[in-house]
Amino acid sequence: MEINPLVLDEMFRLANIKKCVLYEALCIQGPEGVRGRYKKEWCEENPTRGYCFVVTHFVGKLLEDGDLPGGPRVVPYELERRIPGEHESHWFLKWDDQLVDLTAEQFGKDYSTKLPPGSYCEGKPRRWRKNPHVLQLVDDYRRVRDGL
Repeated sequence: MEINPLVLDEMFRLANIKKCVLYEALCIQGPEGVRGRYKKEWCEENPTRGYCFVVTHFVGKLLEDGDLPGGPRVVPYELERRIPGEHESHWFLKWDDQLVDLTAEQFGKDYSTKLPPGSYCEGKPRRWRKNPHVLQLVDDYRRVRDGL
């Protein structure tokens, strides 16, 4: 079962991110911002594949820089247990108490309502500062958004 498009649209609305702009920016980066097996699995038809860490921290960087309106407390989380069938842990945001996963489409299934309590832990929100792919995605997103 794929994630409900209305649920995904609501996540993008909460984050104040334009889905088409983010996906275009991810296509500019291509598989360069993806690690390991995901480099081979990434494609333009599934541009969020393998980008959960980068996109999660990209939102944090935009919030910190003032590109997004302030508001709810946003915390990155990392799954301690893997989504069935996946190779690695998965990153997403909790926006106040709502799960916001802008890369949820990469899985082709809706896991968002099936996370058991305690299956995730708070991540380290400042790790984006050392990740060039996060910073590049911020630049690409701004260029696409602003039509440059």
